[in-house]
Amino acid sequence: MTEKITILAADGSQINPNRYTPIDFCLINVGAVQMTCGASDPPTTRIQTKIMFEDQLFTTNSRLTERLVALIRDLSERELLANMVEEFQPPIITLTDGPLELWIGREGNIDAQTYEKSFQPYLNALIKLAHHGASTAGYIDKPRGDLVVRLLEIAMLPDEQMDRAGSTHRPFLGVTDINLFENFLEPCQRSAIFGIQSHTLHKYPADLALHFFYLNVSQDEHRPYIVRVEIPTWVTKEEQIVNELHAVLIHQCQIMGIRTYPYLLHRSHEVALVTQEEKTQVENMIALEMSRRGFFNVNHSHKQAVKDLPGRTRM
Repeated sequence: MTEKITILAADGSQINPNRYTPIDFCLINVGAVQMTCGASDPPTTRIQTKIMFEDQLFTTNSRLTERLVALIRDLSERELLANMVEEFQPPIITLTDGPLELWIGREGNIDAQTYEKSFQPYLNALIKLAHHGASTAGYIDKPRGDLVVRLLEIAMLPDEQMDRAGSTHRPFLGVTDINLFENFLEPCQRSAIFGIQSHTLHKYPADLALHFFYLNVSQDEHRPYIVRVEIPTWVTKEEQIVNELHAVLIHQCQIMGIRTYPYLLHRSHEVALVTQEEKTQVENMIALEMSRRGFFNVNHSHKQAVKDLPGRTRM
């Protein structure tokens, strides 16, 4: 591994809009932590906060949902990292928690226009990271996917029956990729790199198309712990960069002891977390501003007030 590597990790937290509370608002807090492997400097932190209320709680044709808030949070994490890399020299590794793909779900009940508006800035953040030579990865702890298992199912089908893939032909239904890889990935070993095939694949330029590999971050050969790591195409083309990412993730997980999880992702979550005291302070600030604008109805809804009655217990 290169002697010195700058690691940047970002994670976010949010307060979702709630029309039953006295102050209906949304807050997105993104925390980032930076450290340099091979240097004695302590980690440094950064916080970016966005508050939305009144007309900011609405998109073009709908009200902000929890899904849309999560979408904005994910984009904010990538953009913060993309801005921070300008301050450092390669090699740089950036980490976020969860899939690297800007995910919108499959239910189709998310505001498509908001997603489309977010997607190009998301691609711009990835392009900026690549331009500065900063590899980027999404770390999925305890993944439940069966992407490689489905690939094996397809491999079993003759060409003339490919229309059955993923529908009527599911001989390994219920088997996850973890079930597969925990049987032969030794501690600290990784799998081959696979390409992600999704319904948004066509949106990604060639060098930004997403890939993944599985990694056993456990130190105990009898208790494997498999995680999935997602990376863009340009990272997969540089063997040294992939090896450095691999080594950094193992080292980060070792810092946490038996609870193998990247230390900087844990720290960035702590930085981003909004306490109840901070939530109350934000509510008071917004209430003061609304009062200044002539809005005085900032009481709980009757429904919420009844829920908050003392002495009530769940039946």
